[in-house]
Amino acid sequence: VYENLDHPTVANTSGGVPPEAWLEYRFNRVQNALGGDFQTRQHVGLFLGDESRITPGMEELEYTMFRFLNLNNRGFSLGSYDVKGVEVSTLQNYGQTGELLEKLKDWKNTSFALSPAQRAAMDTFRPVDGARASLNGNHPWATAFWRLDGPVLRKWLALGTDVYTHEWHSGQEHGTITPRFYLKNGETQPLQVPAELSGGADQVRVVGRVLPAFDAISASNIDLMSYMGTGNSLNIAGTNTTGSAVWEDEVQNSYSLSSTLDLTSKRGLGLWVTGDGSGATMVIRLS
Repeated sequence: VYENLDHPTVANTSGGVPPEAWLEYRFNRVQNALGGDFQTRQHVGLFLGDESRITPGMEELEYTMFRFLNLNNRGFSLGSYDVKGVEVSTLQNYGQTGELLEKLKDWKNTSFALSPAQRAAMDTFRPVDGARASLNGNHPWATAFWRLDGPVLRKWLALGTDVYTHEWHSGQEHGTITPRFYLKNGETQPLQVPAELSGGADQVRVVGRVLPAFDAISASNIDLMSYMGTGNSLNIAGTNTTGSAVWEDEVQNSYSLSSTLDLTSKRGLGLWVTGDGSGATMVIRLS
């Protein structure tokens, strides 16, 4: 088989381990050239925003490159979140394509130059909380984020809140989930400083986005309640006696729609909630 290949070939898997049937990776010369233990993980996924998700910025895309560096990924490349690869139209319409391609090259060169000890020293990833795996996927979380700044790597830590995490996540096919919290006009929010920054910080960065407003009386709204066949309201009750958060899917109520709905042009979910002041968090998932 190998003698009949007229060019080098590669394979990617979501798990990162080269497929056993891909003969090229099994040759000693290839394994030595790739640097011992290595991954062949999927590419850096670039997509243009639509109604369900925004176009990723450089931070989101660089986070994937940082993950590749941590894994000793030998397949630094740019693609999309499907098997067809990134299209030329996507590159033409993404405003930072030039910078992105330069970063991809710089991250690849940086990763290939690192020693195993240096790679281990930059490891800020931790295992997923088992109880939340079904909500967040099985990709490890990063407690900090190393970013290229010219010829050096700088370590960034985010400030969290009492509700929102200070860690970076991978949202499976939806790309990177950066640390974030949400505020309405006029609200204030104390920030929690990671222990590593307890002695002070050299730099602080605040990133804000203005989210779209919703019109509760818009004629283009879809009344989900009518499709659920539950009347005009739902009564949801639950008791947690464990003293800690419960994340199991089994404790969630599930409702089915009477017919298929196209929600691709919808920008959000609106509802009125009357609670009992217990401090519980209501989680709503659409699948």
